[in-house]
Amino acid sequence: MKKFLSVILAVILIFAALPVVTVSARRTSDDTIIRRLQAVSDDVEFPSGVERLHWRYVRNLISSRYVMRVFDVYTGITYYVRSLANGNHADVEPLTAHDTALWSQTFGGVHTWNGRPVWVTIGGRTFAAAINGMPHDVSTISGNNMNGHLCLHFYGSVNNFTYRPFHFYDVEESVRAYELLRDVILPARFPPPPWYYYYLQHAISPQIRVDGEFVYIPYDDQRPIIVDGRTLVPLRAVMEKLGFEVLWHDETRSITLIRDEHNIFMQIGDLYMFVDGIGVSLDIPAEIVNGRTMVPVRAISEAADMEIGWDDENLIVNIVTPFEPPLWTILPEQLPLAPLPCCAMPEQSPGLNIRDTNV
Repeated sequence: MKKFLSVILAVILIFAALPVVTVSARRTSDDTIIRRLQAVSDDVEFPSGVERLHWRYVRNLISSRYVMRVFDVYTGITYYVRSLANGNHADVEPLTAHDTALWSQTFGGVHTWNGRPVWVTIGGRTFAAAINGMPHDVSTISGNNMNGHLCLHFYGSVNNFTYRPFHFYDVEESVRAYELLRDVILPARFPPPPWYYYYLQHAISPQIRVDGEFVYIPYDDQRPIIVDGRTLVPLRAVMEKLGFEVLWHDETRSITLIRDEHNIFMQIGDLYMFVDGIGVSLDIPAEIVNGRTMVPVRAISEAADMEIGWDDENLIVNIVTPFEPPLWTILPEQLPLAPLPCCAMPEQSPGLNIRDTNV
């Protein structure tokens, strides 16, 4: 009896480990995904967005006998399936014989337990998923040329036998495929017009306002940008408006800013600067962006005793420079007191009586 139990336990452990071994062996590289996506026809209409949602939430979106649109990632073939049951994963059936033929085409006409990455549209939202290639067990749709149903897996769904995420990597591949489609394939296949980049840059670029007046930045210059919550501004356009003398040291790729008694030194890429010879840490360094030197405006402004604020609604950096009133606006009582020279009477010449004169 003990030997029999040991054999049963060994079999259970082997089957429990099989999904992990099988799936990890099918992990696909980015280069392979890109190559497969590039083979899809230009005429295919890709989804505008794909979500990676856990099965516990997706299953609430799928009612009984719900019809879903399935997009095969690597062929662009689209077909429809109908919900049969929602348990550990979604059990579905091709809606018609035509849908069965399209599904079979994506698998090359071969039945297999392996899955394919797909994008499934439910109620106007598209989710990353994977569908297997083996019809099995019961079916409810007659005339669709399929004896059985298919397993449709979403993120977090599991296999009925082992309760393990058998198609985990297929679903993750579906997610990664959309990211590469969005960031690599489509920009190369349908590049936007040149004016788009200028519009995009200006649409999200913060404006700089100094003492109530907006800083003019030339059309062809690099716009201010926000990086990690900090605003970088073009060096000369903004710093000269703030009253700095700007010195660029090409050999060391460093900058010196001089204003009144302040001397600020910073180097491209360094997370510190020197203010009047004292080291000050930076949240973000000065950088070269599109051939323009970009510097952190808040750190420099505060180092020069300027007031700086952020208008989040309108994306405006407001800077107020120190104000020194002109001399003629100073009241007499504000002038420093100085000792007045003593006015002594001139010495009298011999025989001259001043009181007797008419001077």
